Amino acid sequence: MVKRLLANLTAVLMLVACDNSQQEERDTQETPQEGLAAIIALYNARDFETLIHERYTELYKAENEGQVALVIARHAERLSDEYTLARAIDLLESIDPDSVVLSGAAIPLPSETGEMATFSMGDQEYRLYRQLDGKWGFHM
Repeated sequence: MVKRLLANLTAVLMLVACDNSQQEERDTQETPQEGLAAIIALYNARDFETLIHERYTELYKAENEGQVALVIARHAERLSDEYTLARAIDLLESIDPDSVVLSGAAIPLPSETGEMATFSMGDQEYRLYRQLDGKWGFHM
């Protein structure tokens, strides 16, 4: 009887531990709105290195650090003009964060979970994709 009680208690403790770890995982995953805000903040900070490393979901295609550096340099060069950068930030800030619609991506990339968030941006849409690390990222 003691063995059965110990076995049942162990099973309950394992279920509680699993449930807590799943809750912690959910708590660490950001919302699409938080992802959008983080992307805007990185543009405002002109931190293109972090932007590309953490938010560009297609970065896995780069075969080495030299190619990653090239992607970062090209993105920074495109936005080196203050007017162009300001327009890009204005465009991102025009996105209605409350308009988000969650769906599945038709063909998720290897760096993505398959979850997609679509935001309204006037008569256009802006999409973010949940990455394997729980952060939301973009395609170019």
